[in-house]
Amino acid sequence: MEWSYVALGHWHSWREIEGTTALAVYPGSPETVAVDQAGSGQAALVVLDEGGVSATRLPIGRRAIVEARVDVTGACTAEEVAERVRREAAPGPDTIVRLDLTGLLDLHSGFEDADLMEILSSEYFHVALRRRAFRVASEDADISDLPERFVIGRFARILREQLASVQGEEQRQELEDALKLGVAMLQGKDVIA
Repeated sequence: MEWSYVALGHWHSWREIEGTTALAVYPGSPETVAVDQAGSGQAALVVLDEGGVSATRLPIGRRAIVEARVDVTGACTAEEVAERVRREAAPGPDTIVRLDLTGLLDLHSGFEDADLMEILSSEYFHVALRRRAFRVASEDADISDLPERFVIGRFARILREQLASVQGEEQRQELEDALKLGVAMLQGKDVIA
């Protein structure tokens, strides 16, 4: 027996399966249920007639997934970065933002991605930090301004040396965060509030 149409299941996004003798389509979920599966919020209009079979996407979902790539270079606060996010992805109660943060953050910047997520959480349905690909500048000039005879200067130099030999991306981010947070704390800034 030959099939004219095969309906698939258990995937949240629109899928068309190639290499079958019949049209194989799954419309995905009628509304977004997973932020990592773009292409949901649709129904399939399937037409079977003498000419064959066809499937057309019909958008029915309210929620939209928007990918935003935001450069944090030069930002001093989470509010500055939030404004950049708003320019890339208009806020809305049905908008899901998949966010990539890139660029070079100054060692003395007050930006924290956790603060950014808190600021944006009331403006969008959901904000997901997909990639945290920015770097914290640990330039020799920044660190040489810190007195070597004090704890702050020694701390910064030790972490800079460790950063020079780090292999993995996750470890690099941890060390950069530790450098930024440690310098701020040793400067007496309130980083916990």
